[in-house]
Amino acid sequence: MFPEPSPGRAREPNWDDYRIFGTVAKQRSLGRAAKALGVAKPTIRRRIASLESSIGTPLVDRSANGLALTQQGRQVADMVEAMAMIADSAMTRVRIGEREVVGECKMVLGEGLSTAWFIPHFLGLFGDLYPRVIVHLAASPDNDKISVPPYDIQIRYAPASDDNLLTFRIATFHFNYFASRRYVERFGIPSSQEDLANHRLVDVARSSGADTGLLAQYSNIASLGRSYLFSNSGNMILQSVLAGHVIGLLPSYTYVVSPDLIPVLPDCHYETGLFIYFSDAASGKKATRAMIDFLRNIVFDKTRMPWFGDRYEKPNDSWRATFSNLVKTAGTYMPPMRIEIAGE
Repeated sequence: MFPEPSPGRAREPNWDDYRIFGTVAKQRSLGRAAKALGVAKPTIRRRIASLESSIGTPLVDRSANGLALTQQGRQVADMVEAMAMIADSAMTRVRIGEREVVGECKMVLGEGLSTAWFIPHFLGLFGDLYPRVIVHLAASPDNDKISVPPYDIQIRYAPASDDNLLTFRIATFHFNYFASRRYVERFGIPSSQEDLANHRLVDVARSSGADTGLLAQYSNIASLGRSYLFSNSGNMILQSVLAGHVIGLLPSYTYVVSPDLIPVLPDCHYETGLFIYFSDAASGKKATRAMIDFLRNIVFDKTRMPWFGDRYEKPNDSWRATFSNLVKTAGTYMPPMRIEIAGE
């Protein structure tokens, strides 16, 4: 693993010798150092002796009490550790430089998803990871259709109907009834789904002026009575619930980022897939591929975010602690050297 120094030549610093010595200093044992490095103990002894010869001072005290470092040995060990930190830092900068992405990414996603989830919690992190990518972000009502192209990525509640687009299911959205604390203090909590008929509800409008909305897809709307409010804006629906005016059917992730929300009838839930689609030409752009990787592994990490998992889990307080920890560790995320796009 480590080439032996050639005899009879002027000695220059042999960084492998320093590395071996650093491991010995850290392990405090020739045997453990040999095992960690995958070399024989006699090789360790020769290389330390070679380093001592080149420096001109003993580094290891070979007394009967075991291996110990001399004063000079401790100084050299500190230097080796500092060198290792500098080398690691340099390699990190090289790796980041190798995967530096330059370009533009044009993305469309629902208004509520963009303003409540992506923009406040993840857009800044993407900018830190890819500072030379320009993001064009379009938010629209989820029932609107926007073509791809001109947008590189589109995120919707249904898979693409265009066979020319690549698509996969990136997450599962679980919808729950939510109310704010202000609403509960004023109107109370419904005791059953039928009792919702006695409360003010918000629904997603199919079109301007419609008197029946998308709530009919998820529940027996006839028994609930007429909704109090209709809107084609996911953000308006969320804000009307947070303001205490209505009970709304919201994606469960909103509970994570909105401490004032209270789950209403948590056993009643409705789900739909969240799909991402893009053109083959767009997938060839580094900026688009970086965004897709970021969405899959950070924004909608369903392996660590139960609110996006395929199996339903009732909203609970542990979610907020989980999310807080994920946000803290997200800054250490290192994108893969090669970003692959695989269908699901």
